[in-house]
Amino acid sequence: MPNCQKCGASLPAGATVCEYCDSVLEVPRASVGGPAGSVGVPADSLAEGAPQFKRGSIAVMLLCTVLSLGFYISLWYFLRRESLKALNPEQSKRTNTLINSFIGVHGAYLALLFTPDAAEVAFLMWLVVAGMNFYMSFFVRGLLRAHAERTSPGNAVNASIAASLLWTFLFSIFYLQTQIDRMIDLGLLKAQV
Repeated sequence: MPNCQKCGASLPAGATVCEYCDSVLEVPRASVGGPAGSVGVPADSLAEGAPQFKRGSIAVMLLCTVLSLGFYISLWYFLRRESLKALNPEQSKRTNTLINSFIGVHGAYLALLFTPDAAEVAFLMWLVVAGMNFYMSFFVRGLLRAHAERTSPGNAVNASIAASLLWTFLFSIFYLQTQIDRMIDLGLLKAQV
């Protein structure tokens, strides 16, 4: 029985992800399209055309979100727009339109926030911003999951990529960033230098 390298928990034979701390276990990697149950993709097989993403610190992201009155959430999508578009080129125009719309609506909300006697409209705009954030989070979650399945079909770890609908809803970009970092660790995405 193997043990988790991160938390030390005893795991069943053949486990690829720790069921206690959700860390990815060190196991031999299979090639793209490898057998079911294989984990990851060799880094050299992703050299051509793999989307590059920035790794992110959740603490820094949270601080930026608080200091910017939430506008960092829109900025997070904007700074990763090219990488997000590369996940699924057929969705490129839709991705771009969603991100630009989200930034515009979020900016309008912030402008209304500091406008005297606009509290009712600002609240309605906040509801729109929150709704757009939820939509964007689930849209990006779908892009990440589809990319993992296209890159390494039949891989058992693909089911664990951005698996939680609840965490996507509650933590949006913070959960997505942890999943992007995890996909980089698995070799499904490249780290941007």
